[in-house]
Amino acid sequence: MMKNSYFHLALLIGLLCIVLPASAMTWYVDDGGEADFHDIQSAINAASSGDTICVLSGTYSRFSVSKPDLTIQAIETSGPVIIDSSTSGELRIPSGDNEDATGTVVDGFTFECVGQVPISLGSYGPANDSVVRNCTFYDTKQISLQNDYANRTFENNVFVNTTGTPASVFLLRSSNINIINNTFINVTPKSGVISLYKTTAADNTIVGNTFDSTFEGNAFYFREAGENNRIYQNNNVSGVALQGTAPATTHLNSTAPVTYTYNGVEHTGFVGNFWSSYAATDDNNDGILDTPHVLPDGLGTDYAPLAGAWVDGVIVAGPAPATPSDVTITSPAPGSTYEIGIPVQFSATATGADLTYTWETGDGGNATGQDVNYTYSKPGTYTVNLTVSNEHGSSSAEIGIVITKPDPIVFNTSVTVYADEPIVVDNVSYGGNTFFNILAAAGYTYTYGDSESGYSDRKPLLTLTIDDVTYPTRDFGADYKWKFYETIGTGDDKKFKKSLNGYIDKSGTYYIWYGDMSQFGGWDLPAVNNSIYVIELNVDLQPTRPGALPVASFAANTTSGDAPLAVAFTDTSTDASSWSWTFGDGATSAEQHPVHTYTAPGTYTVTLTVANADGSDRASKTLTVTDSGGEEANVLVLHQGWNFVSTPKRLADGGNTFAIFTGVDTAGRTILLYDGLDYDWKAMSPTDAFRPLDGVWIYANGTYTIPLVFAGGAPELPPTKDLGKGWNAIGFSDTVPEAAAPTLLSLGDRWATLIGYNAEEQKYENAVIRNTPESETQKMQPMQGYWIYMTQAETLAAISA
Repeated sequence: MMKNSYFHLALLIGLLCIVLPASAMTWYVDDGGEADFHDIQSAINAASSGDTICVLSGTYSRFSVSKPDLTIQAIETSGPVIIDSSTSGELRIPSGDNEDATGTVVDGFTFECVGQVPISLGSYGPANDSVVRNCTFYDTKQISLQNDYANRTFENNVFVNTTGTPASVFLLRSSNINIINNTFINVTPKSGVISLYKTTAADNTIVGNTFDSTFEGNAFYFREAGENNRIYQNNNVSGVALQGTAPATTHLNSTAPVTYTYNGVEHTGFVGNFWSSYAATDDNNDGILDTPHVLPDGLGTDYAPLAGAWVDGVIVAGPAPATPSDVTITSPAPGSTYEIGIPVQFSATATGADLTYTWETGDGGNATGQDVNYTYSKPGTYTVNLTVSNEHGSSSAEIGIVITKPDPIVFNTSVTVYADEPIVVDNVSYGGNTFFNILAAAGYTYTYGDSESGYSDRKPLLTLTIDDVTYPTRDFGADYKWKFYETIGTGDDKKFKKSLNGYIDKSGTYYIWYGDMSQFGGWDLPAVNNSIYVIELNVDLQPTRPGALPVASFAANTTSGDAPLAVAFTDTSTDASSWSWTFGDGATSAEQHPVHTYTAPGTYTVTLTVANADGSDRASKTLTVTDSGGEEANVLVLHQGWNFVSTPKRLADGGNTFAIFTGVDTAGRTILLYDGLDYDWKAMSPTDAFRPLDGVWIYANGTYTIPLVFAGGAPELPPTKDLGKGWNAIGFSDTVPEAAAPTLLSLGDRWATLIGYNAEEQKYENAVIRNTPESETQKMQPMQGYWIYMTQAETLAAISA
């Protein structure tokens, strides 16, 4: 073995030596280097009591200890320190009763002695106060602990594939032995993993040991065993067996209260063992099963059986920690396809405790967690590797996935801008021929950066909002950017790398391209097919703006009510110098803001025509005036476009289905009803019932008046409608207007928002919020449909029959 210099090694183990008495020596053993000795026995023979023997990586024969207070320490410099006694017999501490090995420490060795006893501690002579710790025993027979030498300890050792006869650890006539925190893996003892034999096998401490979770034999074997053995905090105890007479007292619980943690909560109490073959409830959730575990054959009772494995003062659910196994990637599915910029969910399951999930995503990235999201920025085929690990080892699994680029989205917009009309952005004025102004004139909004890499004077575009959608709609990664071009796909565009404050000097078609810039060389020209978005701007650049045409618009303080109905009209037109009103009943006005009174019920179209020296424009609205005598509204008016309507009362037989809309030109569109319980849209047929409280959508290719005939006969209970949590479509259930709060009284505090739809203007009305003044004053209208948002399910009752 390589051991070129022991200077650094001496520094490495200096802490081991610093606590030794000044007269103690440290000896080095290396089976192939320039150490003090090449074999362990020679070092022991030369050492004195209190010395430390450091054994470097290599393979060594058995040895025996014949003098007290020696520490024999394995130092792994380039691999394990192996004791191979397959042919030379076991390591004896000591080898005869005329020798004294009191206070021996054996630490950190790997024993490979197939089918042989690896070590005997005190079986042949005195070895009081001796310790064997941190060792690994492969394919060995039992550890033998015989005779009455006090305070011998086996701790933190691992036994793998031991085939002990009768046990893996054999306590024969031994007392005051400590078997602590050892792990037994794939052991196959004849009688039990730990065996106590003879009545003098008494007062031993067997605590904190973990047995293989798959072991189904006896963890403990009592053969005429002695009294007062302490056995608790052991994990995966599968069973016990008895031969002969059971001891009168065996402590299966801690002899004093212990402070421990379970499910994150600290407790104090007596604790027992985790029995893999015993189950009971833990109603008070303290980690101690409610029913004591009574052992067979009078071997005692565990009054505090554990609900999970004992690990360093923590009771954990299930078996003691083991190497992860059964690693299964549950998401994504093998071979599945995702787009760049969309998070891919990585999920997996595995068996084991204290697991760490580490994902290698195949594109050079990684993520940690059992359920994590990862976003790819480049298309390709990737192998995803998952490693699940804990302190005991790791296991892995892998899958392949495909990442694609979405099809390009191309926007085409024509816009006219005027060079002499600057735009002010964040208190800075930019010319009318800059892209700041061109995008604003196109109706787009944007965000931008202060500077661009390499160009401190450029204002790079960051996001672009078109029709209330902000692009990019997802995070594609740092390599994706907006760039400005005169041409894309072909041509020489090397000089046109502009930004928002860049300008044009002539009319033409310009492009704003968004995509992965890392795919190009320094002067490569992008194309549509390698983009994510392309904005094609057909810009008409004019030096100055011509005279502005007027744009007509107006508002009315009300659009329905009983006759006589006074309506105040407010002109909201732009660039108008004259106004001409027609009110639909033969009356006219040239005022800018007239007030007109309707004296008779009916439906009236109000038209405002505005003009200036450059032209004219007009706008119209429809008003509904009802009879002041209190007669019920029984006419449903459909306007050009989409209408959100309802029936305020039950309709008479023969006129209570959607067949009443047969004469309406719907332009091929279906009448739709939204079901808030199923969260889906339902297409209505002419035979379906048109019921109160149902708000339905119907498209009209013109204006229609639909008469309604209400059901007569004896009074009936008002209709009801079940509403689900979330958005629901409802109708108003009366023939005269009523405020939202009393109309929706049956819903209590379970509604939050109400939104009507103005079919004349083809837009939604202002929302009504519960417990606001508007909910008490703003009236819901007959024949109207409404969206209502429910915070939880409830039944809406009509306010009329």
